[in-house]
Amino acid sequence: MFIEREDFSETHIDKFFGLTPEQPVCLKYGPVIKLVSVEKDAQGAVTKAKVEILPEFKDKLKGYIHWVSKENSLNVTCNLYSVLF
Repeated sequence: MFIEREDFSETHIDKFFGLTPEQPVCLKYGPVIKLVSVEKDAQGAVTKAKVEILPEFKDKLKGYIHWVSKENSLNVTCNLYSVLF
């Protein structure tokens, strides 16, 4: 499963609505997940976030995040341009 980097933080931030070690989130149309651990590459960038599903979670959540399954994902190249005016 893939999530956007903006929906994840290794440290807890009060006004952040994404996945952190202290804050579980709900996957849009899916289960509630909790961060268990992270894997990093040689440069220290996060490459994987291991999570645990919380099937009986009933507390109020701060965030819901969109996700894409690995089987349904596509490799794309996006060219982002600034406003030309």
